[in-house]
Amino acid sequence: MSGGNYTPILCRADDGLILGMFLLVPLTGQSAEVHLCFVPSAWGQVEEAGKQFLAWIWRETHLQTLLGPVPSYNRLALRVAKACGFREAYTEKVNATRDNAPFNRIVTRIERPASELTQ
Repeated sequence: MSGGNYTPILCRADDGLILGMFLLVPLTGQSAEVHLCFVPSAWGQVEEAGKQFLAWIWRETHLQTLLGPVPSYNRLALRVAKACGFREAYTEKVNATRDNAPFNRIVTRIERPASELTQ
């Protein structure tokens, strides 16, 4: 993410407390990269929040494709992405380390469902 060209979308609990947020980073007119960050107390609710976020994206935007990069060490994030319908598209080799161990980036992808195609 560079240049600050992104849209933050807050996720709130029924009582109004912020649980986390999604960031949409436009790639093209019809695709975007999505990132998420949730507070630890919301972790049991992230899958449902992700599904609601996707329903909102398909209903309120013209986006056709979302890409979700996941560091290979973050198996929980990959599991949540897959539970929300993302599929592994490809793996990028990155020159980065975490705790002195190199990692790759698994890029997940989801397409607008046929039932949600815009006219």
